[in-house]
Amino acid sequence: MTRGSSAGWMERVPARYRALLRQQWPLILVLGLLQLGQLGAIGMGAAAQFGVLLSILLVTIAVLAPLRPFRAALAAALLLGGSGIFMAVLGGQTSMQYSFTGLCAAMAILAYAVRYLDKGQARVSVVALIITIEMSLSPEMARNVAGLGDLLQALVALQFLTALMVVPALIAGLYFRGADREREQRTSREIVAAQQAERMALARELHDVVAHHVTGIVVQSQAARIVAANNPEAVAKALELIEHSGTEALTAMRRLVGTMREGSAPDAESAASQATMDLDADLRTLVDRAERSGIPARLDAVPGGDVPPEVGRSVLRLVQEALTNSGKHARNLSLVLVAVYRTATGLRILVTDDGDGGVQDPVGGSGGYGLIGMRERVDLLGGEFSAGPGPHHGWRVEVLLPVQDVEAEQT
Repeated sequence: MTRGSSAGWMERVPARYRALLRQQWPLILVLGLLQLGQLGAIGMGAAAQFGVLLSILLVTIAVLAPLRPFRAALAAALLLGGSGIFMAVLGGQTSMQYSFTGLCAAMAILAYAVRYLDKGQARVSVVALIITIEMSLSPEMARNVAGLGDLLQALVALQFLTALMVVPALIAGLYFRGADREREQRTSREIVAAQQAERMALARELHDVVAHHVTGIVVQSQAARIVAANNPEAVAKALELIEHSGTEALTAMRRLVGTMREGSAPDAESAASQATMDLDADLRTLVDRAERSGIPARLDAVPGGDVPPEVGRSVLRLVQEALTNSGKHARNLSLVLVAVYRTATGLRILVTDDGDGGVQDPVGGSGGYGLIGMRERVDLLGGEFSAGPGPHHGWRVEVLLPVQDVEAEQT
């Protein structure tokens, strides 16, 4: 048979059986070597031939046992019980010295039953196998019984021999059952954590990006309604800004849906599409966009120099969310100051507004997740976050982000 024809034969084998062979090869190797060691007994009589045949059948069942553990246990029990009855009918002859491989296979089947079956089926399988193992060994143990003392001694020896085989199989089955349960629990926790991380990333992106644009639409709509009667030109300008904000919101939504379909992280991916390597320029663009959307913002200071990309993206998101909160909540707002400074250990972000201290309810209500999302971003970078009323009036957001010296890293 050529290599190609051999590969073709393997491809015709169902996938579940190919996987089973890959899983069971150590057991096949061990039992196969034991069986080869006993093949020389085939010519020693009917009992020996029957014992070898019994071993081959039990080894086959043991190899297939992980697919149907309960059926495998019942089939093995029938074979073992039947062999005991058959040997008893033959007058106490024994084939078990030639079926040692079969007994080892029966122990493997018992271990699989304990490992894979529920408690009820596992108990039935264990009891059936123990009883039939003793039945198969009984003719050998009772062959030389001459009196009551010999019978009691044979029973004790039978129980001891059975326990010597069964106990290690039970221990192995329970060990692997516990290991499987622990692995499943660990995998389940990892899946839940991954799903939670994806949900949190999606929630932050929806809140930080889309809500920012929608806030601009709401602010401009409110302004247009106030000046509609006295200043039609201002209404036209507001409608133009509303159209621009709506287009940006739609673009952000499409980008977000695209990244989710592609399976990439929405937080990092869409943030990267809006940020460049120049944080100073990105901050100016962000503040200009806020002004065009109706939030009276001014950039007071920029950090200057290189900033790691992941920190730069977070700075933009934090400033964006602070501007959005001021636009949504501050009453009688006339100015929002944005400043990003370099410190000895990183960056300091300061966003303050001059609201009169009151809080207005935004159109559509507030989910209350803005500050939560900001704190989460800061915590991920190991920074410090604070937000609350200013010393005299308005609202103040302050963030300290640790940043290593980029130039020092490069050198």
